Amino acid sequence: MLRAVRFAARFELTIDPGTATAIAARADRLGAVSRERVGHELRRMLDHRSRATAAAHLETLGLDLAVLGAGRQADSGELGRLRALEPTAGWEDALAAWELDRGTIDDDGDGDPAPAFAAAGVDRLVEALVLSNQEREDLLGMLRVRRALIDDWTGAGVAARKRLAARPAFPRGLQLLAAEAPASADRVRDEVEALARTGIAPPPLVTGDDLLAAGLRPGPAFREILDAVYDAQLEGLVTQPDEALQMAVARAATSG
Repeated sequence: MLRAVRFAARFELTIDPGTATAIAARADRLGAVSRERVGHELRRMLDHRSRATAAAHLETLGLDLAVLGAGRQADSGELGRLRALEPTAGWEDALAAWELDRGTIDDDGDGDPAPAFAAAGVDRLVEALVLSNQEREDLLGMLRVRRALIDDWTGAGVAARKRLAARPAFPRGLQLLAAEAPASADRVRDEVEALARTGIAPPPLVTGDDLLAAGLRPGPAFREILDAVYDAQLEGLVTQPDEALQMAVARAATSG
């Protein structure tokens, strides 16, 4: 059944109506097939330029539930995100775009994104497709960056923006955003380019070793102090190691 979809999409063929009817009637039987085999077939579909056509076939034939472990929660329509995704995007990015089109991974179901909004959806995909730990982390990373760009970017300060832009998953999360809101993604790209002129992720001017050398006692406040000083560095408020150390010592004194 999955190979019929993959071949039809890849070679621009039409599935015979009788065959399509038979597949749709037996779609639930796919649940008895090895999840590794299902995952392998889907990887091959989504890693090809015909991926949107393959996804549309899967939905039309009712195979998407058996493949992905969840039915659509929204009208995926023309699979807008999946079709708009950059042709060079990987299969994981295509999977994320398709799941967003299907409305099955974006939030907790009530329209109010939860802190772990994507984790349950991604864990479902891990089970359904036998994803590796790295694939899980890649999916979560790009989805969380996309959500942060939508929810937080506009009101974020320089330090917060630089920290987000420094995440390894940032380019892929931005690519997902571009598939649904290209104007917003272009604006973010321009703003990141401006931020890069002063360094997105420069080496910290002060480290934990520096605090120990200054006579500060290690403790839970160390991380908070280092984060605060690094934010000041990202914002250009401190530019020299001695300034950063003075700020760290002063914060340690006020924190008790």
